[in-house]
Amino acid sequence: GARHNEDAYLVHDGLGLYVVADGASEGPAGEIAARIAVEALEDFVRRAGRPSLKFVFRSFPSKRFAFDAVSFALERVLAQARSSRELDGMRTTVTMLLVHEGHAVAGHIGDSRLYLLRGQETYLLTDDHDLTTGPENPSARAPVQCFAIDTQEEDCFVLCTDGVGSVISDPAVRSRIAYGHPRDAAARIVAAARRLDPERDATVVVVRFLTDDDSGWLLLSEPVWPWAYGHTLEYSEAQG
Repeated sequence: GARHNEDAYLVHDGLGLYVVADGASEGPAGEIAARIAVEALEDFVRRAGRPSLKFVFRSFPSKRFAFDAVSFALERVLAQARSSRELDGMRTTVTMLLVHEGHAVAGHIGDSRLYLLRGQETYLLTDDHDLTTGPENPSARAPVQCFAIDTQEEDCFVLCTDGVGSVISDPAVRSRIAYGHPRDAAARIVAAARRLDPERDATVVVVRFLTDDDSGWLLLSEPVWPWAYGHTLEYSEAQG
């Protein structure tokens, strides 16, 4: 039968919010878990609003904000899992990047990943967590990983689910994704991941920080906050 893609993602340049989530369950509910988590994060950040986000980034609690956002998303998944037998045991990874001007905070749990491409270096910023314990047992759950990043011009962040794997570190891919439009970078990453393993879901969100030279070819249909922009791609192969 056809295979479901259990990934979900968000690219919201207006909020400066970028997310990937990879759901799992004993049945088909993994994609529901991922979607619930992504929607919950958007709700949480939107509710905070831009004025308080400015405060968040000016003050020490920025990492706390990321922790609260991811925790809120996980609790919403847990509440839904408890509400229905069909959803029992569903869980999801969450990898979130929230940017404002020259600052970013990240919140993360699971084996999705956040990479930073800066200069000639590739940095894996997140740890891989085993989610087999599931959110139904919070005491056994890996702690939410949160950190703040002072960004630089031309920084490129890649959020990806585990189907993308080691592709980001491949020098041939790396040299072609660090610069240029996020849409092109996302296409190259997904194509490389697909060549590596065509039977795994892969979702990638690429976020680039703007430079003074970017305005001429940044084609967007609506005004956005002028510090970063992202693009996503995903694929899911059906198998017999």
